[in-house]
Amino acid sequence: MLPVFARRAAAERLHERDEEDDRHDDRFCRNQEEQHAESNVWERSVLDRLDSGPPGDDDDREPRRRVSHERDTIADLSTHESKRSGEHEAADDHEERDEAEPLQALILADAPVAWASVRKCPQSSDLAESLSKCPHHSWEGIIQEMPTIDDVRGGGGTVAQGAVEEPIRGLDLSRRLWTEAVEPILERRFAGLDVAAALIGYGSEVLGFDDDVSQDHHWGARLFLFVRRDDLGRAEAIGERLANELPLEVGGVPTNFAPPTEDGSRMPQAIERGPVAHWVEVHTVGEFMLSELGFDPLEGVSVADWLVTPTQKLLRVTAGEVFADPIGGLTAVRARLGWYPHDVWLQVMAGEWRRIAQFEHLHGRAGSRGDELGSRLITARLVEPIMRLGFLQARRYAPYPKWFGSAYAMLDRPERSALKAALAASNWQDREAALVEAYKFLAVAHNALHITPLVDPEPRQFFGRPFRIIGGDRFVAALRGAIEDPEVRRVEHEAGAIDSVSTNVDLLTRPALWARVRSLYTE
Repeated sequence: MLPVFARRAAAERLHERDEEDDRHDDRFCRNQEEQHAESNVWERSVLDRLDSGPPGDDDDREPRRRVSHERDTIADLSTHESKRSGEHEAADDHEERDEAEPLQALILADAPVAWASVRKCPQSSDLAESLSKCPHHSWEGIIQEMPTIDDVRGGGGTVAQGAVEEPIRGLDLSRRLWTEAVEPILERRFAGLDVAAALIGYGSEVLGFDDDVSQDHHWGARLFLFVRRDDLGRAEAIGERLANELPLEVGGVPTNFAPPTEDGSRMPQAIERGPVAHWVEVHTVGEFMLSELGFDPLEGVSVADWLVTPTQKLLRVTAGEVFADPIGGLTAVRARLGWYPHDVWLQVMAGEWRRIAQFEHLHGRAGSRGDELGSRLITARLVEPIMRLGFLQARRYAPYPKWFGSAYAMLDRPERSALKAALAASNWQDREAALVEAYKFLAVAHNALHITPLVDPEPRQFFGRPFRIIGGDRFVAALRGAIEDPEVRRVEHEAGAIDSVSTNVDLLTRPALWARVRSLYTE
């Protein structure tokens, strides 16, 4: 399927060309009639090859035959002439082709999104001659690469059976932008300047979860460049040089971006000539980290910095990819933030076990009184800290909610099936059974880390009531008891890190807001 921006641009371009194409129809048809006698033999020869396909391609015959009926004659392309072979005789029994209504489609020429109007004259069947004149591809290449009309109108039609075109991933696109375009320009125009390049920060593509839906905003050929503080004054010159010298596309995606929409979104937009409104930003590592985290890791990371910074933010700056780093600062920061210091890690896990302890007995109590909705809600509240502990035990930062479940599934945790069963259960007894199973998996995994004395992983009754729990506070006590760092031990409460305290999006995405709760970890 074509990228979202390409389908939209194609639809707009085709709409604009409709009237112009209609004016050319009569002239085009007359020309085709004049050439019909000469080209008929050649057309039959090529269509025979379309039916037979290259040797060994019997499975492709039907798609090729269908293409010969559905594709439009390619107009206004180069007059490049293909050799006309007389080796194939016209097939007398070739099935008669239906006259189709004029269609329009696109051709992808050597990967770039190049717009070419494609039409079929209702009075002509000279598809083969038009194919022979294509300057970019052989007839085989056109059949394999030409999208269907469904691609232009938003569908997902494919030509070859079983062939599914994978959308280009944003991380791969940014890597190509650097290696194929930006790096050569910098080497040519700014020789001797040390520049690091990376795609980190915001965006599903940084986490590797982007797909064709991701392309509707803030997606494209993006790149962050990092220079030394003394070289930051050259950022404007770098931006101007890239605007004038970047290619118009990389990997079939425009390097130019449209102006922001009302909601601030930007999308790739094809243009015919520069300058390019690119999305290559120049920063220092320290300034970038201040904007993302509220502190500069190059100057050190305090216990409060660790505990007040959401995992989704720590993931943003440690995920993605660094394409080049001759300075070394970006690599050093990512290494420093790669995972929590040991005792901070214990404190963060204690906070999630505390959340379990606060709710583990309540879903059964609500369900036993007939409050099914309340029981389900409490169960869902318990599932999140269990999943977060799964991330923590695997030493992985959890992403923001959209990709939380997808990233958790990639951990291949043993309690995942039990959590799904708990959320799907129709009564509190089944929910309890599933949660208890998940707790036990979690407890066994905790003991396998050898970070505290062994904690009994067996579930137990909540006092004398008929509700089974794991006793989350037992794990809280074990974890906090194993902490030796005096700065971590000074955190007297058991609330844990900021992700255990709140799920508010504004708080977890704005450093200026979470800075206001630093006192939780400093007083």
